[in-house]
Amino acid sequence: RHNFFARCAAQTNCPRILLAHHAEDQAETILFRLIRGSAGIRGMAAQKEIIVNDTPLHLLRPILGLRRSQIDAFLSGEQISYREDESNSEAFAVRNRIRHEALPLLSNIFSRDPIPTLLRAEEHDRELRELMRSQLDQLNPLDPQGRLHLPTLRELPRAIQRQIFHDYLHDHDIHELSWELISRSLKLLETESPPALALPGGLRLRRRQSRIFISQ
Repeated sequence: RHNFFARCAAQTNCPRILLAHHAEDQAETILFRLIRGSAGIRGMAAQKEIIVNDTPLHLLRPILGLRRSQIDAFLSGEQISYREDESNSEAFAVRNRIRHEALPLLSNIFSRDPIPTLLRAEEHDRELRELMRSQLDQLNPLDPQGRLHLPTLRELPRAIQRQIFHDYLHDHDIHELSWELISRSLKLLETESPPALALPGGLRLRRRQSRIFISQ
């Protein structure tokens, strides 16, 4: 899908792509990532810049905070037609099962709409990450070679250590960042632990001479 967007952006000289994700999509993403074991309660970003085949794309989600019912009501009132992605009704897709089975079941069990609760949890988690990043801006956990400085890391609270490892791995194009992977990375702070950890893509996270870094 991103490759298609990149081709369209290159052909039209329009690097900004507006996506129609709404609040239900956001709730599905939060629940999907949470159960899969992702690090943190992370939803989709309202805006995000990515590079696809050397083409910069600026993805915008302007209606991420609106419910599907609100969007349908507006389209109906304005008599605007739209296209429905046929894959949204495919029963075998995990996200569709969350939408059509899991969320209605949660609503039935708790006798309340679970979507606002999921969105609030994501917002709270995002606020905590912003708070930690404001503290991280005052720290310098990297040495001049861009390696993590072990003595500095060991003095920090666990939550900030976890965020530093998350950001460090993400900045090195390790994107499948589960809670388990971050927890195993934190083990490198312990002197008695093995000095290397296997990462996706055949890479390794290593501890050597009071530094932690990524290598082949």
